[in-house]
Amino acid sequence: MIIYKDDDHTYRNEYDELYTSVTTLIKQYTPKINWYEKAEAYVKKRTNAEIIKDLADKWSLTEKEIIAKFGTEYTADHIMYVWKEAGLRAVTGGSNWHDWKEIQDSRQANTILIPMYDGVKKFNAEDIKPNTIYLEAILRHHPSKTAGQADKIIIKETSSIVRDYKSVNKELIPEVKAYYNRKLRRNVAATFNRPIKHVKHSSYWEYAIQLSLYGYMLELLGYPPEALIIDQVLTEWIPVSEVTNQFVIHTDDTINKARVVTELKEIELPYLKKEVIDLLKFNTK
Repeated sequence: MIIYKDDDHTYRNEYDELYTSVTTLIKQYTPKINWYEKAEAYVKKRTNAEIIKDLADKWSLTEKEIIAKFGTEYTADHIMYVWKEAGLRAVTGGSNWHDWKEIQDSRQANTILIPMYDGVKKFNAEDIKPNTIYLEAILRHHPSKTAGQADKIIIKETSSIVRDYKSVNKELIPEVKAYYNRKLRRNVAATFNRPIKHVKHSSYWEYAIQLSLYGYMLELLGYPPEALIIDQVLTEWIPVSEVTNQFVIHTDDTINKARVVTELKEIELPYLKKEVIDLLKFNTK
């Protein structure tokens, strides 16, 4: 059995041994980025006007709305604040959609939502049964003391499907752009660290590793994954006055706009079985 505590986001077994979360495990092997240096380089290459235009493009807002939100003067510290706000917006919007979708999915036949009581969730993966859909089930790999919660796992007779919701507007594709590396004097695409250094690094491949970890944990239980799927939630900003029956995942009083769901895109990911086995072995204490 694995016990999850929401107040400190920790996973432990019944012997109170700490487990590493799946997301934390993945982050340990992603490229290290000095975000402040990145912010300094960003403002050094652009004028304030160019930054405002770039932010407007990335946030899908007008330049006037970007000025209303973030002002007209941009330093590295201020860009760090803008990036932090973007991250918080993504988390808030994603959580709102996830909570709503969880309620809708829980009404389906043969579906079990793993509940949380007083901020604590307990689940024994050995109790998973065929022909059942599980929402927020805790999966685990005991040898490496790794655990995580899958948004939705569809258990068939002898296989499984893993689905996860992601509220990101960028294109999720396997291709990774290479950038010029001054030390190597050539274009280089970012990669994960060893033991999966051969895997290119991007959101697409992070999600592939994440769902493959869940898939492999299910395979060890006798339900190998036949599909790993991201349900990508695409959104756009519209004036609050124009909101009718759209699902609102975020509102911004500063610009009086709401971010609404416009499309759901299904993206099937590769099962990186060898890579997750290597990762889990490397992390086994």
